[in-house]
Amino acid sequence: MNIEFKNMKVSDGTKFENRNFVDYDFTKSDLTMVVFENCNFSNCIFHKTNLDNTRLWCCFFDGCNFVNVNIAATTLGGWGGGFSNCVFEKCKFGGHIGGSYFIDSAFNNCKIKTVYFQTYLMKNIRFVGLLNDLGFRKFINEDIYKYQSRETGKQVENKIRKVVGKAFESEKVILENVDFSGSRILFLDLKNYDTSGIIAPSDDKHLLIQNIAPVARKVYADIEQNWSNENTKSWALRCAENYFPCTTEIISFHEFKHFENDEFGENLMNLFIKHSN
Repeated sequence: MNIEFKNMKVSDGTKFENRNFVDYDFTKSDLTMVVFENCNFSNCIFHKTNLDNTRLWCCFFDGCNFVNVNIAATTLGGWGGGFSNCVFEKCKFGGHIGGSYFIDSAFNNCKIKTVYFQTYLMKNIRFVGLLNDLGFRKFINEDIYKYQSRETGKQVENKIRKVVGKAFESEKVILENVDFSGSRILFLDLKNYDTSGIIAPSDDKHLLIQNIAPVARKVYADIEQNWSNENTKSWALRCAENYFPCTTEIISFHEFKHFENDEFGENLMNLFIKHSN
């Protein structure tokens, strides 16, 4: 491994352009306020690396490991960029995570709270641990060209298209073989995404329901007629109503419990199970 930057503070404002970092060890590197533009990272290690306000513009990562890294204040995936064969272990995410694609990668026991991925494609991805308010948004094509020359932008677009294929033109984010089986879900937004390739958590606290809208309406009617606790009835009705405009969703006991208590969560969960059969 190249240890040029290991345990090193790189001066604020330093800029790296059009550089390939292969087999670099960035363990405990301080890259605060450093700018990387049109760089490629291959088989690199980021362990307890300080990426506070680090700008990674149009940077591509392959086979990289991020361990105990706070990425909440890091600019990822701007102008394109992408991630393949990467592992994020016990990292902290927040807000917007950019990247034209995330493929063959894992997010293991990361702190993911109030986060959305802005991307074209997530393929062969595994999430393990708590997901607290996670969503996905379509990458904006124009961002590839916004701060780069037309020629450079076209090169980046062609590179991305080779990986994402039809997802580039799709109106929806494509989620293909995205595995939530090892996750505990507390608010997961799957609205307006191609979710045919998602895998739900493998326990009795979650339930994947395709075409959930008619199921939710049956649950709503059941609550109106049979819900015994008048103090929590309005919350139960609102929970069911939230799924009226949805297609595919993962129902979560943990999410229902969040509104009231265990009993509320179990009762509402049982109604969705009942009416989804």
